[in-house]
Amino acid sequence: MINNQPNAEQIEALPINVRMYIASLEKRLQRPIFKKKAVNHGLTKRQLETAEFIAAYTHEHHIAPTYDEIGTHLGLDSKSGVHRIITALEERNIIYRIPNRARCIAFIHPQNWEPAK
Repeated sequence: MINNQPNAEQIEALPINVRMYIASLEKRLQRPIFKKKAVNHGLTKRQLETAEFIAAYTHEHHIAPTYDEIGTHLGLDSKSGVHRIITALEERNIIYRIPNRARCIAFIHPQNWEPAK
């Protein structure tokens, strides 16, 4: 088996921005995977409410909600407010989006967001 992992000397030879990127990836991989739904996952109340709505809507309709549907549920009039919350969820590795696609929101760990039975 070939070891493709660079050694410490090879990493030190890389530019500082590449080393910082590698360090951020290593830190991201060390994050614990969510174990319980009862935990708020480090989200604000509004972000948690949004994530739970997306999970329930997706479970019921088998497709993600639109920004308009999320905004209606949250009582927001603008899509920019919804976009800000969705972006925050994406930055916290709760969801991911496929660019330039409608209804493209999905959970990274969907088993943690299944509705209670």
